[in-house]
Amino acid sequence: MGLNSTSAYNVEESNKLYDADGQISTLPGTDMRQFAEVFLKDFSQELRLSSSADTRLRWLIGANYIDQGRRSDDRIYWSGAAPFPWTV
Repeated sequence: MGLNSTSAYNVEESNKLYDADGQISTLPGTDMRQFAEVFLKDFSQELRLSSSADTRLRWLIGANYIDQGRRSDDRIYWSGAAPFPWTV
């Protein structure tokens, strides 16, 4: 008889600042930027129980578990409009 276990854990965090409107503007307060902050967390577990290879009847049973989490925060900035971003 055999027991196999496989586990995985991942945490990812990213911060991105990009041009939200895709236009070049020379007027004050009209240039739009977006800041995106994303946090991801994943955990998975797999268990497998199997019979011996030398038995007449071979069998395999298993179970999977997964837990995923995500948090996202997007903010839009207008240049020259305010010193702090507004949360969208």
